[in-house]
Amino acid sequence: MPVNLRHCSFVKELDFTPEEVKFMHCLPAFHNRETKVGEEIYQKTGLNGLEVTEEVFESPRTIVFDQAENRMHTIKAIMVATLGD
Repeated sequence: MPVNLRHCSFVKELDFTPEEVKFMHCLPAFHNRETKVGEEIYQKTGLNGLEVTEEVFESPRTIVFDQAENRMHTIKAIMVATLGD
């Protein structure tokens, strides 16, 4: 049975939170209809953004790409540690 997440997305209300609040996401994020998957999601749900709106994803308070870069370095470090010499 599918779960309805219509009310679980980050929307423009982020503007009303303290400046210290940043938006993080582990990516990929479906935040618009510019991709094939984004368009399919829109056709099925009527939502332009699934987990986050375009406004929040592209806002100055978003640190999703910093988070993704940190994740990449963490993954590389784990690979080095586990694969050995």
